[in-house]
Amino acid sequence: MRRSENGTRNTDRRASNRACRPRVEVMEDRRLLAVFVVGNANDGGPGSFRDAIDRANLFPDRDVIEFQIDSGPQTIELGSALAPINFPVLIAGSTQPGFDPTDPRPIVEIRGPGLDRRLDGLVIEADDTEVRSLVINNFGGNGILVGAESPAPPANVVIVNNFIGTDPDGDDTGSDVTGLGNGGNGVEIRAAIGLRIEGNVISGNFLSGVVDAGVETLLIGNIIGLGVSGSILVPNGQHGVVLNGPRATVGGVTPEARNVISGNNQDGIQIGFNSNSNVVEGNFIGVNRNGRNLRGNGTGIHIISTRGDNRIGGTTPGARNVISGNFGDGISIENSSPNNVISGNYIGLNFDGAGTSSGCDRASAKDFGGNRTILGPREPSVPMTTVRKA
Repeated sequence: MRRSENGTRNTDRRASNRACRPRVEVMEDRRLLAVFVVGNANDGGPGSFRDAIDRANLFPDRDVIEFQIDSGPQTIELGSALAPINFPVLIAGSTQPGFDPTDPRPIVEIRGPGLDRRLDGLVIEADDTEVRSLVINNFGGNGILVGAESPAPPANVVIVNNFIGTDPDGDDTGSDVTGLGNGGNGVEIRAAIGLRIEGNVISGNFLSGVVDAGVETLLIGNIIGLGVSGSILVPNGQHGVVLNGPRATVGGVTPEARNVISGNNQDGIQIGFNSNSNVVEGNFIGVNRNGRNLRGNGTGIHIISTRGDNRIGGTTPGARNVISGNFGDGISIENSSPNNVISGNYIGLNFDGAGTSSGCDRASAKDFGGNRTILGPREPSVPMTTVRKA
């Protein structure tokens, strides 16, 4: 075999050259996260909110819609329906200059064309979509509609820190009625998995605050039926919360997770016919934010589920619901709803356990204690629900 001048074999040199030769690796196709900026309050055209949604719908990856409309509070008045949100997006009203992260009041208002036109505000059909820090009002339909037509239920949708049905002041200016409530529900969930509704004011809507037919929905830290201070009445026309799906959680054991569901014209919370295995804990239902002043619903909690297995309250003080000041029953159970556990609550008492001055709260109505409904210490692990004496 021929050798090179330095005595090494040519085959060794060729092998070395091959080892040093650069290789080409095929990379997966990636796109940087896109940010679409809303730069004006126009109803349409470049830089509008409508245009930002249309552009975000062109890309399947999660994008961001930011607001940079001069500075301070802004109102975007819409004359027609927005496109449904078909791909994941974060709509961040908190990016508007002048937003104060220490103040819960959003400063970007999305105002519909009025109740005479049956239009929904935001329609969400995409997973991983988040709506943050907007005022959504004056739509003839729902403020936010989730899962209306998507082939699969949207997963992991987040609705946080919005005013839905109120004015930008959260209807805390001394007037209970502004006429800006949405004509349908504040939030309607027709299909969704793992949706989270957190820290919103959902009040003043013509129908109900939240109607949920999703699976494993979480509602925490909301005010439903009152203004942002948790005191002024801004009632939803029907119910505060309606649960029509399984395994929802309303509230939690910490003060931050507590919902204040008060002042609504009918039920504070209604658990519907086909709903089951829900947890309602740690909420104020019929009282104001401090748990001491009455802001009654029609009925506190109304269980009409035929499937049962719901838990109202729990075994720790943090799980206690305060259900007081309501004009009808504190808790009403119908249809022999089976296997419910009602434990550790205050009914007709305030947050301190003292009697309230008015309200008709009772522990039972038509069929309380249906098949294996547990009220109080019939099992050692279930603490007593305390009911105000007449």
